[in-house]
Amino acid sequence: MPNKKSMYLEGEEKFGFFLSIFYLIATKIPYLGEIYKFASKDIASIDRAKSIIDVGCGSGDLLIAIRRLKYSGSLYGIDPSVHMINISRLRSKRLNIDFAVGSSRDIPFKRKFDLIVSSLSFHHWKEKEKSLRYLKSLLNDGGTIRIYEFEKSYVERRWFRGVSSHSISEKEITNYAKKSGLRVVELKRHKGMIRASLA
Repeated sequence: MPNKKSMYLEGEEKFGFFLSIFYLIATKIPYLGEIYKFASKDIASIDRAKSIIDVGCGSGDLLIAIRRLKYSGSLYGIDPSVHMINISRLRSKRLNIDFAVGSSRDIPFKRKFDLIVSSLSFHHWKEKEKSLRYLKSLLNDGGTIRIYEFEKSYVERRWFRGVSSHSISEKEITNYAKKSGLRVVELKRHKGMIRASLA
């Protein structure tokens, strides 16, 4: 792949080769599998969404699951890690999903989307409000942004507080949305996960 500026901001967790492989293995943990199963069904059920992009797609699990649910629209995935994108492309051959290196601040596809998704990635974004404002500009009329994350109170009750940085609360997502010129139009919880729809 040609040399390109880093998609990571200073302080953001970087997924190199070994961490990307570890993440791929970790997605096979039953609890994570349950999350992707819920999110993929939740997304594939949106009839009006003809174009979907997963921002911070990791190893492509969510988009692959959506396509296997017979979703016929256009699917795109971006991630700042070239290693994650390489894994995603290898795993999705013949599934007609477009993957590219990018970030929540730099989408390489020259188009707009009906649905922009962040699946267990939003907590990594350093400039959340700036990213949300940018992504809002890439929505088609009537489009939404959906954030799927671990719910902070669930994580702190069942795991330990050090993991809470990899989660979000209803209050936090509401504040990020408001400061970005968006509003939470729907909030849903599922087995320790929170899904916020922003428009």
